[in-house]
Amino acid sequence: MSESMASPCIPAATQEKPFNVSVEAFRLALQVEVDEHVRAIASLRIRMNTVIPVARLPSEILSHIFTVYAAMMKNYYVYTQWHRGPPHYNWIDVTHVCHHWREVALADPRLWADILVAYGQAERVEELLNRSKRANLRVKIDTSAYKWHPTLQRIAREADRIETLHVIYDDPEKLSVFEEHLSSRLPVLRSLTLKCLYHRQTRLLIPLATLATSCLQALDISVYCIDWASIALPQTLVSLQIEEVCRNGLLESSASDIAYAIGKLQALETFRLHSAIEWRPQADTVFPTPATTYVLPRIQSFTLEGSFLQNMLLFDHFTLPPSCRILLDFLDARIREHELTTILSRSLSVKLNAQTVDDDRRPITKLEVDPHHLRLYRTSNSFTISAEPDVLVIIRSSPLFQNDISFRKLLPHLPLGSVETLALFSMPYLPSAWPCTLQAVPNVQNLILGGTDLELYDVCDILGSGRAVLADSSPQANFLLPLLSHLSLRCIRFKDSDKDSDDFEAVETLQTIIRLRGEQGSKLGKMDVEQCFNMYEADIGRLREVVDVDWDNYVEFEEADTKDEDSDADNSEGSNFTDRPFAPFETLSDLDFE
Repeated sequence: MSESMASPCIPAATQEKPFNVSVEAFRLALQVEVDEHVRAIASLRIRMNTVIPVARLPSEILSHIFTVYAAMMKNYYVYTQWHRGPPHYNWIDVTHVCHHWREVALADPRLWADILVAYGQAERVEELLNRSKRANLRVKIDTSAYKWHPTLQRIAREADRIETLHVIYDDPEKLSVFEEHLSSRLPVLRSLTLKCLYHRQTRLLIPLATLATSCLQALDISVYCIDWASIALPQTLVSLQIEEVCRNGLLESSASDIAYAIGKLQALETFRLHSAIEWRPQADTVFPTPATTYVLPRIQSFTLEGSFLQNMLLFDHFTLPPSCRILLDFLDARIREHELTTILSRSLSVKLNAQTVDDDRRPITKLEVDPHHLRLYRTSNSFTISAEPDVLVIIRSSPLFQNDISFRKLLPHLPLGSVETLALFSMPYLPSAWPCTLQAVPNVQNLILGGTDLELYDVCDILGSGRAVLADSSPQANFLLPLLSHLSLRCIRFKDSDKDSDDFEAVETLQTIIRLRGEQGSKLGKMDVEQCFNMYEADIGRLREVVDVDWDNYVEFEEADTKDEDSDADNSEGSNFTDRPFAPFETLSDLDFE
């Protein structure tokens, strides 16, 4: 029994208490011995840490790793961390790993130069300022509480080393303590963000006219209204984003004023303007042609968000290079047809034609349309085989694509002759409008049709449209999309419901059209069928008699009453179809330029 109770490390004989020593004294002696072993183990671990790979890294590399980690952790929100303070400072945990890491972190002022004035303790920010020494500061201010006033004064006095300044405020008067002590000379300032939460405010916290900086590259302003006629923007700007809420005609600016201010920024690469002009012309107003246009030679991303007429009036003032990505976001609830024909199609055609004749010859190769977007892509400048095409133009407007207006008044007037891939998602087939667009894209080789708004009969109509028959009854090859070789169907209804399982009329019609297209030199070589409804393997078998079909073996039937409800809701062209279920597609990308 005594052997089973003995320590596995020390023989039982050595664990006996000497006969002339008390129990308490023996326990204390053992504790001393334990402490000695603990210290020895700690010493061994310290020595062991000196030979592991991470310990052999030069301090400069380890410090750089900490810098990258700090940047990542700044936006790493985990609910268990809120009690510890803002996640902005979670990176400091690395200084608690070991003495060496702490010494490396304390020796690098850059790690302590990221300043957040929002919540928490002011003393911590003061200590960060001390440890940052003379490193360039990255400052974000999101509070005007009284306890922060001394800290704000200190930051303002060190304006000569502020590299990034992000200020969110509701009233400049509440941050007057910062404004009064801030020097107009900011020699290393590279990024400035001013966001006013109170949209009745007209005054900027930092007047741009008095700002003395030679390094400012990024400017992001969100205010109530800007006097564009007198604004002074630094010529060094590479990125400019302005969100302006203009109401009641206060300080209204003309498109010419805005274009003049922007046109002087020859280094500009990214431009975003939200709701800048309050111009409401009458219905019979003639859309003016700009007297002066401006060239932005380095612009890569050009975004306008606002009403249709406001966007287009400003858009016409600029000449953009072929490499520029354009996003036009129309916030109107309704766009009139004559505006599309006389304004949008004209302006886009001019821009796109200018891009196709430039030295950068990368034509438009892909067109995507869904209920809310129109996207134009061009050939990628990447040399990789799997390179995706580059987005060229995005038009975002629900009223523009929820009826036939875009198919009749916009797309047929754009230079789309080089388009090879046409993708139409969740768009109801409109026999009176679609042929106008299909005639404008004669070189399409890949056609992607998706959404429960389309049925197989619609596909038959699209592939068979335009075929003429001569008087001698010999068919003439006059199909729309004559070069089509690859067809993709996604979430298309093959039949009305499972009650029509023996009805192959639509499939046989498609068979006939595919066979006839092949006989007339418009052979369809491949068809993809993905997640389509109300179909059996027998339907695919019939199609495989005339074309190579790649099917995902997906079988799902809708109930008859569900289809009847959809039919009742869609009894006319251009009806509201946006509430119907629709599976997302990998091809459809959500691109936003920020």
